[in-house]
Formats: sequence, structure tokens, C-alpha cells
Amino acid sequence: MTNSAITPEIVAGDGYASDVILPASFADITTLNPIKIRYAKNCVKAINENYIEAGRLLIDSCRELYELKSLLIGKEWIAFLKSGALPLNERKVRDMCSAWEKWLSKVEITDGDLLGLGTRTMAQIAVLPPAELEEATRALKAGRRKDALDKLKKKKAEADGAIDKAKSNFQEADTEAKLSLFVTHFEKSYRTEERIDAKNKTIEDLKGKIDAKDKKIAELEARLQKAVVGGEWNLQTVTNSRTKASQEVPA
Repeated sequence: MTNSAITPEIVAGDGYASDVILPASFADITTLNPIKIRYAKNCVKAINENYIEAGRLLIDSCRELYELKSLLIGKEWIAFLKSGALPLNERKVRDMCSAWEKWLSKVEITDGDLLGLGTRTMAQIAVLPPAELEEATRALKAGRRKDALDKLKKKKAEADGAIDKAKSNFQEADTEAKLSLFVTHFEKSYRTEERIDAKNKTIEDLKGKIDAKDKKIAELEARLQKAVVGGEWNLQTVTNSRTKASQEVPA
């Protein structure tokens, strides 16, 4: 179709996506005609709306999963994660729960603010320090997605640098220093094991006391049952006597 066949309405850009502004780097290409421009605008608008809807569904899914996690206990939640009931792998579900618990449930963020963010990225944003988390949230709400992602890259680079430095220090250390580091690590692990053993002993002691009390209660219940069964007539006699005596007392 040539430009001479284009209607005034299409040239004016009226229609579904007339409010969309295309970047000049694309819109200024000389080979584009108004029909191509209009179709490009419609495509941009449709995809943005789809992504916003996807963001809403993602937020809802994060909330639903976290609420289920809060309801299930221990092995129940693990069993659910591994059951294959969801079309999501275990790590993705954990990331979604973390994103809701530590971030999405505490901020006013719209569906479109999450445009293009994956669950792993959301979980990484959620564990940023408070000040950086607030700044990243502001960047997303302002449409500056790149700024928010740059913060994650910076934190990852810092973490990687710290790990590399620790590895380097260990490799450069002499035998005595390495032995000292090993001993320090061993002592920390040993103290942790000692605390665990102490807690386990306390638990076992409490279980023993509970078992002893349960046994005592059972013995008392047996003695009471025996007394009631063996002295049923006497108990009834005493009850009748008390009733009769109460009736004879002057009002």
C-alpha cells in the first residue's frame, strides 16, 4: 500500500493507541509510514497492558503462596513444594513468598511497577537494606527500572568482592594462620554443637518429667475408679443422708 491510499484518520493517529509516544530512535526512521506507526503503537500499548495484568497476577500469586505457607507447618509446606502441584519450581515459589513477606506486603506498589521483573530479582530486591530497598522501590515506581537493577548489581559485586577477598586472604596466609582460622572455626562449631546438645538434654528432661506426671495421673485415675466402683453403695448412702439432713433443717 502506498502513502496515497492512507486515510486521514490513520495519518492523524486516531484510534486505539493514539496516546502512545514512540521513541524518536524508531519513529524517525524514514521508511515508516503511518500504518506501520499505528500498528507499532497498538503493539506497544497491548504489550504494556498485558505486562501490567501479568504484574497484578504475580502480586496476587505471591500473596496467595505466602498465606498458604503461613497456614502449613514444617513438613506440610516442604511436602507441598515438592508435590508438583504448581507449575513452578521450588526456588521460584520460595522467591515469591520472600518477595511478599519482606517487600510487596509492606509498600504501595502498583502492578505496572513490576514490569519485566522476574521472581528471582524481586526476592533479591526484598532483602536489600531498608534504605536501599526504599530507594529501589521509588525508582521502580518512577519507571526507573534500570536504577533499581543497578543497585542489585552493585550489592552482588560487593558480595562477590568480599568472597574473593576472603579467598585471597586465606590462600595468601601461611600455614600457622590457616591453622588458626581452622581452630577458630572448629571452636565455633563445637560451641554450637554444645548448645544444641544442652538444648536436647533439656528437652529430654522435660519429656521425662511429662511422662512421670502422665504416669502419676494414670495411677490416681485408676485408684479413684477403684474407689468409686468398690464403694458405690456407701457413696450413695452418704449422699442420701446429706439430702435428708438438708430437708430437715428449719427454713
